[in-house]
Amino acid sequence: MGDSDHISGLLYLLEESEDVKIRNLILPAPGRGQEIYRRLEQAAIENGTRVSYMGPGGQVDLGELKLLCLYAGDGSSSSDRNAHSLVFCADYRDFHMLFTGDMGIEQERGLLLQAEGGEEAGSAGHFTGYVQAQHLKHTTVLKAAHHGSATSSSQAFLERLSPALAVVSYGRSNSYGHPAPQVLERFENLGISVMETGAGGAVILKTDGSRLRRRYFLDGQR
Repeated sequence: MGDSDHISGLLYLLEESEDVKIRNLILPAPGRGQEIYRRLEQAAIENGTRVSYMGPGGQVDLGELKLLCLYAGDGSSSSDRNAHSLVFCADYRDFHMLFTGDMGIEQERGLLLQAEGGEEAGSAGHFTGYVQAQHLKHTTVLKAAHHGSATSSSQAFLERLSPALAVVSYGRSNSYGHPAPQVLERFENLGISVMETGAGGAVILKTDGSRLRRRYFLDGQR
């Protein structure tokens, strides 16, 4: 999605960096035509980068690692760029991680409703919803939405996913007060382990597709 905290580094890489070459850029289909995405698309084209717009069902196939787009808002071109967040499930053997961007409670509710509709209709009746439902059942790790803000990570969403681990990405002493205490409390009450970048730096996860090893970047610097 197109907020500055997500794209400023990307624009730098596309417009100024001589060390990093981006071959493919995936943008959210609901935002197509909006100014910020046009700027990203133009910068990418000038950089020789291939641009694709993705919605539910889109997939990135990297051999045994597959990233499947489960959700991209309600399909409208909302001006709220948080609502454009692409929700991806990364699947590697028996390891499954859900990436949620900055989606809010409304989008969480929308994803759950689509998944529930797919379960009721069955795979033949509602393919997208059925696929969503199957992926939400096996989440190992959740990248908590919107830096752990109070506008995401609803009780219903967390109960449905029931991940073993939630990763909350935020800067220490940030001006927004992320993560919200009530969100951390929800994780604790549901028995979901939490790792916070504001506490230990980048979260490093390693898996063989079955076992999961996790640590903070700063653990190796002390």
